[in-house]
Amino acid sequence: MNKVNVQKAIDIMKRAGKIDMRKWQEKNDKNEICSTEETLHSCGTAACLAGWIAVSEEWKSDGGYHCLNGSPYINAHGSLYDPHDGIKTEAEAIGYWLDIPFLEASKLCATYYSVEYYGVPDEFITKEMVIEKLEGFLEKDNLFCYI
Repeated sequence: MNKVNVQKAIDIMKRAGKIDMRKWQEKNDKNEICSTEETLHSCGTAACLAGWIAVSEEWKSDGGYHCLNGSPYINAHGSLYDPHDGIKTEAEAIGYWLDIPFLEASKLCATYYSVEYYGVPDEFITKEMVIEKLEGFLEKDNLFCYI
């Protein structure tokens, strides 16, 4: 696990505005996806964890981008998560960046098992719940042992 990037994700979520874990990012009133945190805040639209990460400066400085639907993508250069190079998108991109297993990244992004993982349906997940999960990662030495 990349604890530096987990901390970056926590910092991003602390700055995040509206959260909606059911979509990467809502479109603004012009039916567009925002490309920066500032525009996402000023539009008042919502995004999920991965959507907020995808427009953050931390993500961009690590070589990440956002897709036309607001989801994250990054060119992977091998890691413990996935030793193969290639483009990673959506929850897989978050897993690569955080260097956590795909299933854990999918649960974190509310792609799979969100009720079991967060204890509530997707539409009721708050940024505080997401931050709590991320902070829990920092307490573990090896996330692979806890799946």
